[in-house]
Amino acid sequence: MKKYAIGFAIGFLLYMPLAHAQQAEPALETETPQVTSGPVASVESETASDTWSQAPFANFIDTRTRQTAPDPKLIEKGLRILTSDGFAPFNNVDKDGRPRGYHVDLTKLICEDLNMACTIKVVDFATIPELLTQGKADIAVAGLTNHPSIREQVGFSLPYLQRPARFVARQGVSLRISPTGLAGKPVAVVGRSAHEAYLKAYFADVKPIAVADLADAQKLLMEDKVVAIFADAMHLAQLITQSKGGIGFRAEPYLDQHFFGQGMAIAYQRRQRGLRGLLDYALVRLAKKGNLAELYARYFPLDIYARY
Repeated sequence: MKKYAIGFAIGFLLYMPLAHAQQAEPALETETPQVTSGPVASVESETASDTWSQAPFANFIDTRTRQTAPDPKLIEKGLRILTSDGFAPFNNVDKDGRPRGYHVDLTKLICEDLNMACTIKVVDFATIPELLTQGKADIAVAGLTNHPSIREQVGFSLPYLQRPARFVARQGVSLRISPTGLAGKPVAVVGRSAHEAYLKAYFADVKPIAVADLADAQKLLMEDKVVAIFADAMHLAQLITQSKGGIGFRAEPYLDQHFFGQGMAIAYQRRQRGLRGLLDYALVRLAKKGNLAELYARYFPLDIYARY
């Protein structure tokens, strides 16, 4: 059976054909001054195991769902994949200009599981819906949220991760996280965000302190000018890690499709039939085998879905 790996094409409108994987770490071959292409190391086989398939991962994919195997012709055709820079740890570019992160590893897992030839290209995040609509790519694994604002332009797979909102507070400070426990207390939240709207809707007696970004929120928290920060859990996880123990998650995650969308999913070109089925089929298989649990644990050692 043929075995393919993922090649990389960055910052150029043409996709380069993939070479066959021959060794664990082959050198990348430069085809033109603008395009880099070649096989990369495959994802380690240890990512799928009985241990990880039984891990207490907050899996958002129902593995009991029966999926129809994708059309072999679609698999033979391969996938042209888009991602973007500047969204670590999900997708960013290393010093050599190659994409790295959770989404790149997820892409590798999908292509290897389906034994597909794939190319991946880094583009400006804002251009992704248009590129898919124009048929210049098949799918995008870049952190797009299945939200009504772009659902008419592109289709979405099953969600592989949700983006919960959470509270963080200073370590050692007693605080009861509830609408009554926070009543009258100042809480930092990014102004004009979905999180501010959620806070006003469900924590009506909280005193929201609108800030420009999480750096300003953290400053207020450390100066005891607010008792907590309410924001996206993935961004807060990075803030907690950088604080080296100064702050931490409190209580539980808040999931709400109306305010925070239906979760992170793979966007696909609607005009190409069968892509939704192919993506869902692969994601269910990876969830069953424990690949998604291992991938999450690798990139999120601080569990954003756990109760604290």
